[in-house]
Amino acid sequence: MELSPPFPGLDVREVRNPTELLKARRLHAACYVAADYVGRNQLSAEGTIDDPWVPFSDYLVAVDIDNDEIVGTARLVRPSIQGFPIARHGPLFEDVQEAFARLDPNLCIEISALATARKGLQNALISSALYRRLGQLALDQGRAYVFAVMDARLARFLRNSLLSPFEPIGPSRPERSQTTTPMAVYLPRALRHYLEQEPELLETYAAGRSFSEINQVEIDLRAKAPYDIRAMAESSRSSN
Repeated sequence: MELSPPFPGLDVREVRNPTELLKARRLHAACYVAADYVGRNQLSAEGTIDDPWVPFSDYLVAVDIDNDEIVGTARLVRPSIQGFPIARHGPLFEDVQEAFARLDPNLCIEISALATARKGLQNALISSALYRRLGQLALDQGRAYVFAVMDARLARFLRNSLLSPFEPIGPSRPERSQTTTPMAVYLPRALRHYLEQEPELLETYAAGRSFSEINQVEIDLRAKAPYDIRAMAESSRSSN
């Protein structure tokens, strides 16, 4: 089964060994320093960003096949005793917070540490390839909700691309020189989006799954997680 959509020249996969993991984490740190998310003095002696979620993360890399070079990375942060990084961003909308307090954490996962070594169109292609593979992994793990904290550039890219329709679940706030927003996508809604609007793309996104299998996953996830993030977010905005 194909592991990632056919982005020419890119192989998107999980890290294979500690050396690749260190390279991925150094790329993450370098990009976050360049974007002024963190200061250089916050990096470890190895040039990485150390946080309590590293042991609970599945790291992916986008590899330039021609040069055998890691040109992008991101990670899925699994449920753990540490909670999720998004909780440190700040308060969520009140009704969203109440809904998530009732959810099984094992239905949730967070994307973080997105970083690319290229600019312009190459940046967009790498980010798109990583996000689609991360979505596949979240689906395979039986997650219903995917969280992420995004700056305005990334949120705009996701709105304008053929990726999962993330929604804001809390107010934006400044982080050093950036402004970021907590976002989430309800995977059954994303699957409906692809089924209704991009059926051919869904076949690629689902890495060979049949439409009947995808529909069955959607039904199963809705039964486990009835709260729809988009509805909660809209309700919170209308009440403010």
